[in-house]
Amino acid sequence: MTTVKGWQNDAGLSDADVGDSTTDPDIETDNTSSDSDSDGYAEGTKTQIAFIKNRWESNTFIIPEIIHDPSLMLSPHEFLLGILFDDDAFRAPAIRSRDDLRKLWLEDGRQQLQLPLKHEKADHYVFCKVVATRGVIQIVRDQPISSTALGKQYQTFGEIAGFPNLYTHCNRYGGGTILNQSRLVSDAQQNLIMKHASTRTFLNHYLPRRIGTDMQALMRGLEPDTAMMRAVTRMGRWVDTRRPRELTDAQKASVETMPELQDAIHKRDRFALSLKQSRKKSRTELDRHEQLKRDVINTRSRLLYNLRKRVREEFDSSQAVEDIQRQLAAGTAVHDDKTKERL
Repeated sequence: MTTVKGWQNDAGLSDADVGDSTTDPDIETDNTSSDSDSDGYAEGTKTQIAFIKNRWESNTFIIPEIIHDPSLMLSPHEFLLGILFDDDAFRAPAIRSRDDLRKLWLEDGRQQLQLPLKHEKADHYVFCKVVATRGVIQIVRDQPISSTALGKQYQTFGEIAGFPNLYTHCNRYGGGTILNQSRLVSDAQQNLIMKHASTRTFLNHYLPRRIGTDMQALMRGLEPDTAMMRAVTRMGRWVDTRRPRELTDAQKASVETMPELQDAIHKRDRFALSLKQSRKKSRTELDRHEQLKRDVINTRSRLLYNLRKRVREEFDSSQAVEDIQRQLAAGTAVHDDKTKERL
């Protein structure tokens, strides 16, 4: 069986570290029902992935295809198949696209058809390293993406989507909560999936302290408003694509006048002037000058980062005041038709 290494995407299904986990795409065309559709495409096509950590036994998760999935970008099935096609990973040379997969049949009553991968792809990572050199993008498939790089990308995607602060472990918290609330998953299965020794770990570190139960309705014997409680506890309530991702020119210029940066610049300039007047420059003095220049760059970057963080944190309250004033001035609390439809 071909093994393709992959970094765990921290979706709340298992623990894995970069380089410690392997992905075993035992990809099968499996007809889980007695009939296939009119196009000859097995209805039960699924991707099977085993995440392996050196001190744990492997877990295998079945990822079925969701027909008419509303978000192909976030579909693990499409994501993994896209990587395999792009990497030309299938051993059968005739498989070059999804259309080729749809032409496959399960013959003579057999219930699966394995799609073997090329042996030379065994060391290729699912989440691999990407290098940009002079504007040219290069995919380094035999090296894993670093956790730092993945975290930054994930945060950027979250900002584009409108989240205030999104990090990789959010998926693990969210996935764990869904498992815990599902009646289809036992405590033993939850511990197995989460790689927890007992449910105490979930209770202490994963169970949200923002209670999503309609306690008022329960205490008064009323029907709980489940939809409302989900709406006020889910992450999506913070989504706002208006939240600024970059500082304005005026905000960037304000950083240049901050005392901390000005002090670093003055130290650099004074030392540079004394170094220029010196006839003989020692290695220590040159190194000191380089350090002072780095101090200016690092101080400016840190101040810009802190200002951007503060602007994003203050956005929700300040923008809420503006929205309230605008809506009430217009005479209605519902400003646009799209909002009316949602409500």
